[in-house]
This record gives sequence, C-alpha cells and structure tokens, in this order.
Amino acid sequence: MSPTTSAAVRLTFAYKDGVIQLVSQTPVQMVLPPSDPLPASRGVQGFWVELQNPAGKGLFRRVLSNPIPVDTEVFTGDPSRPITRTPQAPSEGVFTVVVPQSSDAASVVLVSSFHDPAPQLPAARLLATQRIPHAGFQPAANPLEQEARALGRFPLQAE
Repeated sequence: MSPTTSAAVRLTFAYKDGVIQLVSQTPVQMVLPPSDPLPASRGVQGFWVELQNPAGKGLFRRVLSNPIPVDTEVFTGDPSRPITRTPQAPSEGVFTVVVPQSSDAASVVLVSSFHDPAPQLPAARLLATQRIPHAGFQPAANPLEQEARALGRFPLQAE
C-alpha cells in the first residue's frame, strides 16, 4: 500500500543583504511527513518553520537544519588545526520547505535560536512577497544558550 498524497504548499524563501523574503508559494500534491512536535514551553532551541492561525497558535512545525548559515568553514594552513569555523554573515541564499495546505493557517513564521531577532515592524499587508528587514543575519552571541525567537512572520496567500 502506497502512502496517500495530500495538498501541500512549497514555500520558497530568499535572503540577501539582511532581508528575508517569501518569494513563492507553490501548491503541490505529495506525501507529507507529520508535523514535528510543537514546542510546549519556552527555552526551545533550533530553527523551524511554523504555520500559525490568525491568533498565533501553532498548527504545524517543520524543524530544519539552519538554512541561513552564521559561519563559514575556513582552511587555516595550520596542520594542528587545519579547518575552523569563522563567524560570517551570509550574503545571500534560498531555501524551501513544504507545509500542508490548511484553510486554518494565516501565516508562516521562521523561528531561530541561531540569529538575533528582527526588529519589531508594523503589521504587514497581505502580500505574496513580504520583506522582513533583518540585522545582517548576525549570529546569536551563544546559540546553545539562547531560546529560539521569531525571525519574521509572513502572511500566506488565501487558497
């Protein structure tokens, strides 16, 4: 018996020069893994995408390996320590995530303990593309001790 496909949305995010943008929302039919558990308390760390209803209640969560790197692998030339990681804000990149299509979902939120949070902004109009200024994707001072916070909230297109 093959798994059942369901309606989903492929969300494509791009970041460049300190701005995160939801650049496309593409309907797809596919087999979706179940939601990762929604955080039950504060102090959770990592990077994830969360679908939320209009009241901000989490409906679905997909944990990701940090798609916006905060450091770069560097070859040192030192035989005792040939490779190290150096803090460096990325210049640009793109990542995608697939979430279920849900009439209850009003927005998608990027949450991270790896980055300093975006400044508070006025509520955005419902747009297919939402720009969220972000302070150059600076790495958090100590990501292993910092709880995850929202990087940006993006309204979803109506079905």
